[in-house]
Amino acid sequence: MILPLEILTEISKYIKEDYKTLSSCVLVNKQWHIINIPVLWRDSLYSQNSIEILINCILVQNEDILKDNNIQLKEFELLKKQPLYNYAKFATKLNFRNINCKLQKLINNSSNNISIDPLKKLLVNYILDYSFIKIYKNIYDSADNELVTSHPRFSTCFQNLNVLEYNLYYNTPGLLDNLVKVGCKNIQVLKIYYHQHKFIYSITQLIN
Repeated sequence: MILPLEILTEISKYIKEDYKTLSSCVLVNKQWHIINIPVLWRDSLYSQNSIEILINCILVQNEDILKDNNIQLKEFELLKKQPLYNYAKFATKLNFRNINCKLQKLINNSSNNISIDPLKKLLVNYILDYSFIKIYKNIYDSADNELVTSHPRFSTCFQNLNVLEYNLYYNTPGLLDNLVKVGCKNIQVLKIYYHQHKFIYSITQLIN
């Protein structure tokens, strides 16, 4: 049975937060696969498994990139087949929540001196190389914002941002100022946590 495209699209909207169901839907048939793959991969850093697949995508382009960046992964295995897509191109959401914990599980932590920063930088740069971000959430680490704003495609990636969740308690207003500079005018949901009134100017500039 082949359902109309409009109905499948509506179904996809209702299950977009259920990643387990989405993973099953892409296996139903070609039609379900084409519709749900972009929804499933809109948040490429969602899980440890999705991060591992992204790493495989990166290795397809440069098999030595982990060694070149001194990144040692724990019990990491290449996929038997190359990934079907460059999944980074589907990313519309960049959420740094729990990202450090996910990456720490992948890093060979036999030495406490090994940092997750090179792997995080590699992944974020890879996503931003191909994506257009509509949802951005970072309420903890200012270094992550600097990683994002320094990317050459920052203005292109974030020009049509729709949702921003940001914590000025931990971060500087640099990201907000940069969004103003690139002419980001499509934000519909803005959630800002702050404790110092000196940042009010950056907030009002973005709202204006």
